[in-house]
Amino acid sequence: MVKRVETGDAVLCTGPHSIGARNCGGLSSVTMTMCKDLGFDILALSETQKWRSDTDAIFSEQPEDGDPYSGSCISLSKRAKGAVMYSGAIGSRIAFARIRGRPANLFVICTYSRDAFRRSTKPKYRKRY
Repeated sequence: MVKRVETGDAVLCTGPHSIGARNCGGLSSVTMTMCKDLGFDILALSETQKWRSDTDAIFSEQPEDGDPYSGSCISLSKRAKGAVMYSGAIGSRIAFARIRGRPANLFVICTYSRDAFRRSTKPKYRKRY
């Protein structure tokens, strides 16, 4: 059982956080619900594209028009959301959060890295070498 200990303005979680990562290939409310059903406290999602709507997630900035596949976010459970010390984003490819924990605090970084074989923003069949 997980115990919560009040430490000032944030909540300290005395149990371990469950952490996962997924390339969602485009985020929507349905995809976000399916990801939350996986049961992770912290879930790093890449290739979120332009979708932004969830309040329990930390999103990167909006992708530029020439980079529609870009985007990353960190989805948080209620337990992990209460332990966030600070969070932010650097451009449309990086989202980060500092999360209070025990025995040490976590610094979670979610990034989107462009596919080496993607030469344009239009998906097309391509040969992999």
